[in-house]
Order: sequence, then C-alpha cells, then structure tokens
Amino acid sequence: MKLGGIAPDDTRFTAATQQDSANTAADDDLRKQFLQPVDLSSYGSGFNVQEGTLGPVASALLPGEQQRDALSVWRNELVPVVYLFDRPVKKTVINVVAGMGIFSARMENLNGGDLGPDVWDPDNEKSLVEHYAKSKLSAFIARDWKDKDIDLKTGRLHAAAQVMDDYSPKLKPGILEHIKESEHFQRRLRDAGPNPDADAEAEKEYQRRKKRGWFGVLAEYAVLFEAIEAVEDEHFVYRVWAVGMDWRGDLAKAAEHFNAEINRIQATTNYPELGTKGVHYEAGTHKVLVVTHSQGSLIARYASEVLNAREKIQGIIHLNQPTTGAPALYRRFVSGASPERESLFFNLGGLKSTAFNNVFSEVLGTSSYHFTRMAGPMAGPCVYCPRMTKFTGRVRRSRNGCTARRADSNQK
Repeated sequence: MKLGGIAPDDTRFTAATQQDSANTAADDDLRKQFLQPVDLSSYGSGFNVQEGTLGPVASALLPGEQQRDALSVWRNELVPVVYLFDRPVKKTVINVVAGMGIFSARMENLNGGDLGPDVWDPDNEKSLVEHYAKSKLSAFIARDWKDKDIDLKTGRLHAAAQVMDDYSPKLKPGILEHIKESEHFQRRLRDAGPNPDADAEAEKEYQRRKKRGWFGVLAEYAVLFEAIEAVEDEHFVYRVWAVGMDWRGDLAKAAEHFNAEINRIQATTNYPELGTKGVHYEAGTHKVLVVTHSQGSLIARYASEVLNAREKIQGIIHLNQPTTGAPALYRRFVSGASPERESLFFNLGGLKSTAFNNVFSEVLGTSSYHFTRMAGPMAGPCVYCPRMTKFTGRVRRSRNGCTARRADSNQK
C-alpha cells in the first residue's frame, strides 16, 4: 500500500488486509527507492521485432549480453519485451576514526625561526637528525650532551606546534609513489574506467587523504587505513579518518579534540571518491567505529567514558593499549635510552633503520639526566609511568655536576 496500492482482484488483498491498510498513505520516497519508472512510448519505433534489438528504454536499463540474447525467443512475436532489474543496494557509509600512538603525530612549528619548519616529523629523517642528533654519525657514537645542547633540543621538542595536514614538496613524491604502489589505489584505478591517468588519480587520492587527516600521523599507518577501506561488505562501505593529536601534552585535552573530531566527522555526508557506479551510498550521523594504537587507546577511552562520546561510538578496537603503563618508560628515567642504541657493526644490513632508531634514542636522551630533561616536562609520555611507591635518599651526580634523584626498584 505504501508503494501505491494493490489491484482489487489480487488474492493477497483480503478484506482483513484492506481494512488494516485503509489509512496507509502512499510513500513517494519509498516508491522512488523500490520502483523503476518505465516509459513504453518509444517502443513504437525503438523495438525491431525482426532483429530483436532493444529500444531506448531497455538500453537505458543496461541489460547484459545474456539478456540481450534472450530476446531471440520473441522475434516471431509482436510483443515488446522490457527487462527489469533489481535496484542497486543502498550501502551505508561507516566512518572509522583512528587515534594513533605516542610519537606518531607529525607536528609543525608554529613560531618558525631557527627551530625549523617542524617540531616532530617521523617521516622526515633528515629533519630529526638536524634537530636532535647533529649528524647520522653521532647516532652511532656515544656523546656527552652538555646542558647547552640539551637546552637546544628541549627547546625544539617543546616548541609550540600543531598537527600537520600535508607533506613538504620534497617529501610529497614519496607519498605519491606509495599511493601508486598500494593495492588499495590499484583497485580504485581499475574502477576509474579505461586508460585512466595514474598520476592524476594519485593526486586525487593524495588530496582525499589530506582531507581525512591521514597526513597528520606517521605514513606507515596508511597500510592499516588502506586495509580497512578495502574491506568489502554487502551493506557497508568504510571510510577512515585519522586524528592526529599532540602526544606531548595533557591527554584530557587531546580527548576533547578527539571528541570534537567525531562530531565533525559524523556531520560529513559527501563522499565523492565513491562515485555512483550504480550503487547508492547512504551517509549521515551514524555511529562511528574507533580504531586506536598505544596512546590513542587512552585518549579514546577518556573521550568515551569521561566525555560521554560513547553514545556516538559503535565500538572501539584497541591495538597495544598500555592499560598498566609502560615499564620501559620508568627504566628510561633510571638509565636513559642508551640500552636501546644499536651497533653499526652488528646491523650492517639495516643501516638506515639502525640510524633512525639511534637518532630516536638520541632524542629521548641516552642518560637518566638527559632523558628526564627531555621527557619529564611532557604530560603525555608521563602518563605511561608506573606509579613509583617510594624514593630512596640516594642521589646520583652526573658528570656535568647536575644531580638527579633516583628511585629504587620497588614499583607497582
């Protein structure tokens, strides 16, 4: 009845059914969704009985080759044939909000000056070396960092910054190359039609990822995002949004930002990259799925349970959630990151990765004093510290004359 009524002689249209549906009004939106208008007026000239060809109406319905061949049985009959097809499935867009881990956010310097354009960019190895290690060679040679050197490093790492949303001209070609090589992009390229311009399509994908926040976090996370978007489902299509957060500061503030981003993402209804292709996509303020890693887990939990974002979240998938803290952080406060340094001679096959890991250790600080100076003032990393139950009165004096208080091993 909502589609417009049933013929009076239809056997399903019983007296009881007629009474039950007496006040049922036809629903125009429902008719448009489930019924196809068919114009038979063109069949006087558009249907060739002898050759069995299809007229304009049937051609618009895009029948397959097999269905065209089926017309042969009607060639001797003066009856027009119309093939009707099921309307395309109307899939629902499900937004996936990704909150990633500590050190993953790419942050640009707000003040500029001699500190350089960025504060922290794990995708820019040259920047990390220039900012925090002086040279790659210094990553392999233990250095006695003086206070003036540490002051310079802390000034850079603690500078006012915001999450990036793009790559520099020097780094962009590498990101475009990754896009072109990904299975995720190759599938889209096949859907773009015959002889697509790979460079132009890659640039479109680059801009799409930029709008979805993918460039605010470490590039390696793109592999995870691509895998999620590649999931094929009969009823749903998944779009990933990355939320880069300043891992240095108060995680409660980061959770407020995460909550605000969920609101913004839910309000999005335009997904031009999905195209039409005969499939209708339904978007709107649906609940989101949340995928997190490391520190992002803590931020998402705070947003969900304290800021009441759980009403907007369908479910959360946590990867490596530090629910009990990170004992490695406690150890670094005691001994610095020096045990994490890798030898040049024992890892010649991975020279580049070794240099990067050692630069990372240089950033953290290779001694207790150095590490405490770098990480101590940052509220974000300190959340990982297991609670230390008591301190001893022992005091260790560093070579440069500064003192650092040392905790014993009794910790929870």
